[in-house]
Amino acid sequence: MPHVLAGLQGVCAVAPELGVEPVVDPLSGNIVKSSGCSEYATEGSLSPAEYDEAIYDLVNFLEYVGEPSRLESEALGRNVLIFLAFLFVFAYFLNKEYWRDIH
Repeated sequence: MPHVLAGLQGVCAVAPELGVEPVVDPLSGNIVKSSGCSEYATEGSLSPAEYDEAIYDLVNFLEYVGEPSRLESEALGRNVLIFLAFLFVFAYFLNKEYWRDIH
């Protein structure tokens, strides 16, 4: 599948090592080896930090577009659980009242 954002990221000169744990220099804290592309054949229009930020924003937007009513559903779910807890108190005391004569 073609990389539609290659103009922003750039084209890797070597195959990226996916799934590799990043190696960090303990003295400087710089990343020595990461799972991304180490060198580019053609540079993209964005720096790696700008590209990561753009992809982060894009993924968050697409997740929101996938289910825009999620925030309303979570608020409604919280209200339903509060109502059920309130109803449980009355049901518990009513059950206790019914079974008082039997025991």
